[in-house]
Amino acid sequence: MKQEHSYALAASVLLIMIPVVPLPGQQQLGKKEKSMLECRVIVSKTTKIGVANEVGLFEVELKNTSDKPIEIRFTYAPAILQFMKKEVRRPDKTNAKYRCVESLSPFSVEPTIFTLQAGQATRAAFGSEGAHGPGVYRVQAIFEYEKLKAVSPTVEVDLKSLKKQ
Repeated sequence: MKQEHSYALAASVLLIMIPVVPLPGQQQLGKKEKSMLECRVIVSKTTKIGVANEVGLFEVELKNTSDKPIEIRFTYAPAILQFMKKEVRRPDKTNAKYRCVESLSPFSVEPTIFTLQAGQATRAAFGSEGAHGPGVYRVQAIFEYEKLKAVSPTVEVDLKSLKKQ
């Protein structure tokens, strides 16, 4: 069953309607089950010198939806990106998968503890898309740490060409 939701984001004066499309096979939690974490991708559009189309700038948010603090031990910063993956479907229908930790710098040799309090959310920059030309990009974030997993809804953004026709 396909569900669609729309989120509106303001980037300067630009308003973007973003449909959320669950991926096939994405686990739906029953009413009795409650995830301890919620993950979402936030996007704003911009222009960039040298790029012939709009560029999507992404952030990822991780929220503790439980009533207890969650401790995350990390050695790379930002803490949540060490355990985050990014999946992108480009306009040409190619897929790209990234392990965010591969682009992070070490923060500490010894693990540091990041505590996400009950109800608290944290955000981190999640890269940009648009270098592969104008069209529809679909982006999803997957956070996995020990026994915790949170999968964001897929965010779809249509990046327009800036060339005059």
